[in-house]
Amino acid sequence: GIERARAVIAATGNDPDNVFISLSARELKPEIRIHASADSSAGVRRLKLSGASQVISPHQLAGQRIANALLRPGVVEFLELSDPGTGAEIDLEEVSLSESSRVEGLAIGNLHEHGLNISVIAVKRDDQPIRMHPGPDLVLCGGDHVVAIGDRANLTRLAEAAQ
Repeated sequence: GIERARAVIAATGNDPDNVFISLSARELKPEIRIHASADSSAGVRRLKLSGASQVISPHQLAGQRIANALLRPGVVEFLELSDPGTGAEIDLEEVSLSESSRVEGLAIGNLHEHGLNISVIAVKRDDQPIRMHPGPDLVLCGGDHVVAIGDRANLTRLAEAAQ
């Protein structure tokens, strides 16, 4: 049940139902992450008020995607490389490093020496602000959340080393 859950997804296609799910989940487990979908801007506002941690509006995302395709076609093409089923080799991945991770204590610049040919683009550590484009001297620590780009094989190795 919810007592073992780390997160709840409220995506019924009906904003009032999603608000009710969010309120109920927040009441039962105040610390739970709630991810919700909203069909309207009022739904987005109400879901945030009801305690949803993240609210996504498919209509707003589609509008942003269309605008970005017109204004930044190269960026959109690059980001589409990470879409499943496109046959592309490049992907983005986020991993959480365990305290016993094989990369714990390694500097980012030394990851390639351990068979990880990836580019680390962000590191989130504890309550610190996210570090974008961390330098090669940044030493990885257990508990870090690492966002990397690379081919699927190397990202799979990173996920395995993170455990």
